[in-house]
Amino acid sequence: MTFLKQIVSTIFLFAGVLAMAQCPTTSVGGDITISSNCTISTNLTIGGNLTISNSSTLTIDPGVVVTVNGVLQTAYQGGAITVNGGGTINVGGRFYNNTRTITSFTFSNVTVTVNNTSSATVVNDYQSTLNLTNGTSFTVVQGDFHNEDQTTLNVDNSTVTLTSGDFLNDDHADIYLSNER
Repeated sequence: MTFLKQIVSTIFLFAGVLAMAQCPTTSVGGDITISSNCTISTNLTIGGNLTISNSSTLTIDPGVVVTVNGVLQTAYQGGAITVNGGGTINVGGRFYNNTRTITSFTFSNVTVTVNNTSSATVVNDYQSTLNLTNGTSFTVVQGDFHNEDQTTLNVDNSTVTLTSGDFLNDDHADIYLSNER
């Protein structure tokens, strides 16, 4: 019986380590997936892609900068995803909200810069919703922004800036602009 307790304890310890790894506290060299609520309180760099899933909330504390060298994206059937907290997220690749499922991605009170390396395209696609709220600044540095294929882009008391490239609103896509308080 003692041996069985040791095995069960080891499994729970291992599962706890895996769960903690999804909310980084220091820089990470590769890809990371956040699948539960996560608060980042210190500047850090993610060397690969950042995928957010399972209706998770990523809070980036005020004054904190999170740098993603790859793509910021939703996971398949991502659910209602939120990034908030007053911090900054810099994306070296592109932002991609297209999971072929209905996904809602909200940025609230954050600064987002998408550098779109290799002239990639920021995509809000296939029945997804992108909400920019509460003073969010969403800047696309190079490349295009596509809001297409039955999607919704809500910009409420926030800004969207494209420094180059085109904005495409296509195929039954909606844009709502408001300044509600």
